[in-house]
Amino acid sequence: MQLDEQALDARLFPPVPASRCPRPLLDWLRIHRELGRNGVTLDLLWKEYKA
Repeated sequence: MQLDEQALDARLFPPVPASRCPRPLLDWLRIHRELGRNGVTLDLLWKEYKA
């Protein structure tokens, strides 16, 4: 079975399905403020966001 380039590309890289739950937009001003506090890291803020 011979596939043209578009068909092969579609099989190798299928489209990513849309997420069922929308993620909240990031508040960059708040993130910048939080990072200025002692003990707050980007990793800590990321874990808070993911939860």
